[in-house]
Amino acid sequence: MTDTQKRVAMGYIKGVFGIKGWLKIAANTEYTDSLLDYPEWQLCKDGKTLNVVLEAGKIVNGELQVKFEGIDDRDQAFALRGYTIEVPRESFASTEEDEYYWADLVGMTVINKETSSSAKSAT
Repeated sequence: MTDTQKRVAMGYIKGVFGIKGWLKIAANTEYTDSLLDYPEWQLCKDGKTLNVVLEAGKIVNGELQVKFEGIDDRDQAFALRGYTIEVPRESFASTEEDEYYWADLVGMTVINKETSSSAKSAT
């Protein structure tokens, strides 16, 4: 498994909120606040990566907002817009029997038992 396969994209930074460095997050998780379960995130954009630590997080009107340690003003926060949020795959909670994370299914072949002649790769 390569380093990029060990991290899973979980959303992206879509904007800023206020003047104290808060960010608006588009989470690609089942529950909007699930990203708050991971205290450290890796941010990626245009080949650049940054490691950040959550200082605080909250849901406001159904939207996830976070504050990172060391990001204390609007300009610093604005510079992070568009970064993809990644977390280590090994930090995911264990699944129950017959449950899977979508990230574990990417690249696998799907076979429809009713029409077994058609197989398609999951992407």
